[in-house]
Amino acid sequence: NLPDFVDTQVKVQEQVSPLQKAVQSLWGQTQPHAVVLGEGGMGKTVSLLRLWEDWLESSSTAVPVFIALNEYNVLREAERADFVLRSIARNCGLAENLTDEWKNALWDILRKPSSNGCPSILLLLDGFNEVSAERTPLLVELNRLAQEAQGIQMVITSRYVEIRNFQ
Repeated sequence: NLPDFVDTQVKVQEQVSPLQKAVQSLWGQTQPHAVVLGEGGMGKTVSLLRLWEDWLESSSTAVPVFIALNEYNVLREAERADFVLRSIARNCGLAENLTDEWKNALWDILRKPSSNGCPSILLLLDGFNEVSAERTPLLVELNRLAQEAQGIQMVITSRYVEIRNFQ
């Protein structure tokens, strides 16, 4: 278990609530995805790990998948295609080598909206600001997931500066 000294409360406009509740409040929205912003050392990664841990212990049917986005940097350019899909497959123990057949099967799962209103997969994407390699393929994949994968919810952490510089 993670230490309790990290507060995983979030403030949305003037309302303060636990991160898990804030994430759940987005279910059923047109855009259920969230970005957690903060300065370095503010606890974004620990908050995301706490959310992952809480999700594993909850009765939710959503499967939390934590992906450290800085892993993208160490891959060769050819290996960066489908980074998020490969990470999901690896983290869920589906396949180490993502063949087209596995990729299509995974897309079938991700495209299918859940019947109970909650996502089938909660993608916890940590450290967008730490991606120093060419981001275009990653952004194309994240955009495609946001548009087509009705069975997921993404929570992305980043520093303020990086998001402002990127827009």
